Amino acid sequence: MTWWLLLTLIMVKILATSITIGSGGSGGIFAPSLFLGAMAGGFFGAVVHPLFPNVTASPGAYSIVGMGAVVSATTHGPLAAILILFEMTGSYEIILPLMFSCIIATIASGQLQRDSIYTLKLARRGVDIKEGKEVNILKSMFVKDVMNPHVETIPENWTVEKMANIISKSKYNSFPMLNAENKLAGVLSFNDYSEALFDEDLKHLVVAKDLATTDLTTVSSDDNLFDALGKITRKDFSTLPVVSPHDSTQLVGIVTRRDIIGAYEKAVLKKSLFQN
Repeated sequence: MTWWLLLTLIMVKILATSITIGSGGSGGIFAPSLFLGAMAGGFFGAVVHPLFPNVTASPGAYSIVGMGAVVSATTHGPLAAILILFEMTGSYEIILPLMFSCIIATIASGQLQRDSIYTLKLARRGVDIKEGKEVNILKSMFVKDVMNPHVETIPENWTVEKMANIISKSKYNSFPMLNAENKLAGVLSFNDYSEALFDEDLKHLVVAKDLATTDLTTVSSDDNLFDALGKITRKDFSTLPVVSPHDSTQLVGIVTRRDIIGAYEKAVLKKSLFQN
């Protein structure tokens, strides 16, 4: 009958803890983890010890090992669980099975859930404590919030001479190129057009599509700034075309490295002022 009682206590404790924590009530995780581990280990010991009394330990030993395993799994901290249980028992005989169970439990829980039970709520809010503060801020902001929707574009059939008027007046040195259907077909960077721009013979002959880079790197308006900055940095671009999340050829704006860094600096300043 002992194992029935232990199994019942496990189910009731899981239900009670879930209701308490899930409803926003006051309650911890550590003590319930110890309790559930003790009951689960005791249940296992109560089942196997009568069957194999000569090769198994008493249910109490399994309870201790179970406590360590559950605490390790929920906290992703096997070392803390091992030290706490060893301090509680003072038994050297329990160390090896305790270490083994804690490590296995941590690896298994890590495969099932990247975050521990303590960091899962933060992760659901978009806060990743394993990343830096800078990464968390950038991941919480989106390209559509900082992009410039008023884009200076160049049709693919324009000559360099015609392009020169826009280039000379623009604050940008890279320009999205559109095809006849007004779809994004390429990007003209300074390196692409600089030689033709200063060559009087070529200015009248060469058109935009002859110079543009068609192997495009773009960002979606729904992308976060961390991903956008990564693309800009990897390719060493100063600007990136922003496309619709539903159509990768539909140009909706342009974003620069300066836009991203400026937005980050404002967010950090705002956060610092709020905290102070």
